[in-house]
Amino acid sequence: MRSLIFIVIAMCLPSLGEAAQITITFSGLNSFVSSYTEQGFTFTGNVGPSPGANLFLGGAFPPISVVPVVSGTQFDLVSVDIVGGNGSAVFDNAGFGGGCGAGFSTTGAPYTGSFSGSGCTGITGFRVFAPAFQNSTIDNLVINVVPEPATSSLLALGLIALGLSRRRIDGAAVALN
Repeated sequence: MRSLIFIVIAMCLPSLGEAAQITITFSGLNSFVSSYTEQGFTFTGNVGPSPGANLFLGGAFPPISVVPVVSGTQFDLVSVDIVGGNGSAVFDNAGFGGGCGAGFSTTGAPYTGSFSGSGCTGITGFRVFAPAFQNSTIDNLVINVVPEPATSSLLALGLIALGLSRRRIDGAAVALN
């Protein structure tokens, strides 16, 4: 029985630190709203669709703030599709912790862009907007949600405690016989 517990722990350990990748498609965005939530992320501001269920970014609009529903969750920006308009979008994390420093910009539509090397990692929120006098639409925003170390540690400790409690039960049964 003890070897079975160790096999289960060994199978779980490689997945403890892996990030979960999600894609936000804006498929539920049907009209302009002040707040929109999809895949565990909330978009706040003048959030509205463009044709084709994409997120519209108007150069005259203030930035849209994006945060995870569970406050403080860290994540990495992976990629985004710029599908229309003038084709520019700016991502920064003003007011949030993590990378993206001065911002990450894309130009030219259609554009499928990767955030690799942009420093948009380990962030807890970001802003997205179109430069002044430009309009853009984005789609397929891909995000890696970084698991919290505490969650992984609790899972490992729980599995160890389960194994130790089973060992005590087996030991008590042997003593009774």
